[in-house]
Amino acid sequence: MKKTTLLLSLAALSISTVISASPLTKGELNKLYESYPKVLNKNFIKIIGSDKHKGFTQLKIRTIKGRSQTANMFLVDNIKDVVFFGAAIDNKTGKPYEIPANKDVIKKGVAFTYGDGKTELYVFSDPECPFCQQLEQKIDLKKYKIHYIPIPLSMHRNTKNVLKWVLSAKTPKEQGERLHSYMSGKDKDSWKGKTYTKEQEKTFNDYLSKADAAAQEISLKGTPTVYGSDFKPVNIGDILK
Repeated sequence: MKKTTLLLSLAALSISTVISASPLTKGELNKLYESYPKVLNKNFIKIIGSDKHKGFTQLKIRTIKGRSQTANMFLVDNIKDVVFFGAAIDNKTGKPYEIPANKDVIKKGVAFTYGDGKTELYVFSDPECPFCQQLEQKIDLKKYKIHYIPIPLSMHRNTKNVLKWVLSAKTPKEQGERLHSYMSGKDKDSWKGKTYTKEQEKTFNDYLSKADAAAQEISLKGTPTVYGSDFKPVNIGDILK
């Protein structure tokens, strides 16, 4: 048995938990909606993840109207009339408990895969993002296999056209080579002046739609963002060591 601290805005509550956790069933989730109608209003809130620990339940929730926002909500077993927002911190590791992202949503956001390594990474990046370019230039593609999720940021005016050029390549290997050549600075011009069929444009928009859903699933804050094969965040510094 180990201790976990539930961080609140004005106080800290120490509770006990076990190492393992299990997601709630559909029936349990529906019961929570019924039990907490003021907070878990189905017209505004969607539960997108859950973990049931000994002593408390952790929910990952998202607003579904207005500006989409994600938060962690905690229900403590012996406190029936209050809910808490914040983070549950593991005293042993000092890291917050993270509910793994929905792997199916993230997998669907992958546009293509490249790299020859055994360690799989899901990389959210924008070809024109300078920090994404640094990651692409330094990452060891013999060590890592990259599942690429395209995130065109609005401030980069050429990104969508660059991505169209990348994604119009016939094979994942060629797509990876085009992406790397652009982001490494070896080829900054081949994307220019290209035209695409209606079918290619539709395929491209489908890619972006699925990538956007994956970004929402992890509450993407910026690029580059990297997840591992366990669908938990990966520290980019650790990749580049």
